[in-house]
Formats: sequence, C-alpha cells, structure tokens
Amino acid sequence: MQYKIITEYLEDDIALWKYMDVSKFLSLLSTGELWLARSNTLKDKREGSFSKEMKDELNVIYERLKSEDKITSDSQIKNAFDYEEYVKNNSYFTCWHKNADENMIMWEIYGESENSVAVKTDSSKLKSCFNLEDVMKFSLEVALDDVQYLDFDSLPSLQCSRQPFFIKRPHFSFEKEVRLYIKSREHHYSKDCPPGYKIPVDLSALIEEVYVHPDAEQWFFEAIIDVVKKYKLPVPVTRGVCGNQF
Repeated sequence: MQYKIITEYLEDDIALWKYMDVSKFLSLLSTGELWLARSNTLKDKREGSFSKEMKDELNVIYERLKSEDKITSDSQIKNAFDYEEYVKNNSYFTCWHKNADENMIMWEIYGESENSVAVKTDSSKLKSCFNLEDVMKFSLEVALDDVQYLDFDSLPSLQCSRQPFFIKRPHFSFEKEVRLYIKSREHHYSKDCPPGYKIPVDLSALIEEVYVHPDAEQWFFEAIIDVVKKYKLPVPVTRGVCGNQF
C-alpha cells in the first residue's frame, strides 16, 4: 500500500527549528528517535478542542443514536465531550518553529536556559527522515502541516477530527508552529493510554545544523561540539546569533 503524509498548507524546503534543553538533545542523539507527545499532556489544555458548532452537531447525532438504541449504557462514547476526549487520547505530535532564522523568543521559551540547543531542518527533510510504512503500523494517519491561528470560538464545524490539532488561538501566532501529527491505530479511552510514541529517524537526514544558545559559556559550546562528534553526526555546530562555526 502506498502511504502518504497529509499536508494542506506547508510548502517543501521550509526551514524548521526545534529548541530544547540539553537533556532532550542528548536523548535525541542517543536514541535516534523523535518523541510525539499525546495532545492532552501538553500545557495548553485547549489543544484539539472542538468548536462549539462542532460539539452541537455531534450532540445532535448522539441524541439520535440514543433514541435508536444504538448507544448502550456501557458505550465508551455517549456524547460530543466523550468523543472529544477520545480524539485527544489518540492524537500525538511534535512541534517545530517555522522561520528562516533563529528566534530569541523561542530560545527563552523552549530552551529555558543558556544550556540549550536548537536543531535546524526543513519540511522536506522532516518528511523523509523516517520510514512512513513502519509508522503506519501504529498510526491511522500521519500529517505534517502549518498551525492556523484563528478565532477558536467562531470556527465552523470541522469536517475531520485531525483539524482541531492544527488550529490555535491568535495570541499563539508568534510560535509559527508546524506539527508532525499521528492518529493512533489503537483505541485509547482513558488517560491510562501511552503518553507518547517514539519514531526512529535518520538523524543525518533530519538535522541540517545544530545551534547552541547565544549566551552559553564556551565550555558548554565545546561540549556540544564534542557530543555531536561522538555520535558521528556530520553537521556543523554554530553558536546562536554570532554564527561562528567550528
């Protein structure tokens, strides 16, 4: 079967960045895996929330199903709220920042300290750095796309359960976010479901360049150079903003 990564808005070869603390960077290098977190483990509790119109439409459908005795007392999903929670429990993604250059706000929010790094890639590399056929063994669909920043409360009913995960409120627009998203093939109905999925990736195909926080001390900068060499990652290491390569 020929699988395809769903993309509606994101162009090819667009520069993407991921800012992280050093522990996450070391984990990426040592495991060679991208972590896709479950949507309802993230800080923004409105991640993936359905619009009011969508909930209203779903509740009409569920009321009709109840009247036809097609929803029983032991059914896991009885209304729009249950279905929304089910979708959140089965949606996973990793977030990237779309920008031609590094961004100091992203350093401060996601690097969190001077001992942090960013990896630079592009949308085409992110699409091709993993085996899609293997990922589809535990996914119903995979998408890589821009997040749209829209007035959530005025949204019309959306036609598929994936779309709410690519919509955020306008005050998040500074993030310029791109998401790699999967919908789990398993059916999780409670918060006991996995907190995330790991996807093996070819790091040399994914990472174009490694950046170190511009205010990091020299010993930290040199340590990152050594770590990248240790893991035989054939990419330059650059101090942020200054652009000094070694």
